[in-house]
Amino acid sequence: MFVSAVAIAVLIAFVAWFAHARWHPWKVCPRCGGTGKINRFGSAARTWATCPRCHGDKKVRRLLARKDR
Repeated sequence: MFVSAVAIAVLIAFVAWFAHARWHPWKVCPRCGGTGKINRFGSAARTWATCPRCHGDKKVRRLLARKDR
């Protein structure tokens, strides 16, 4: 009985997460923190570069999120 309750709770959590990912497909880029820039090799202004993960867009698509149309 406990195993079935845990399985139902896990299923409900996954469905809720999947629905949230479908309605809100974008999240803040975890690499640059939403700035679009990443510091390279120090703190001087000339060492800032465009974030290679989000390419300066400041956001990335969530896992299993819908594609842009």
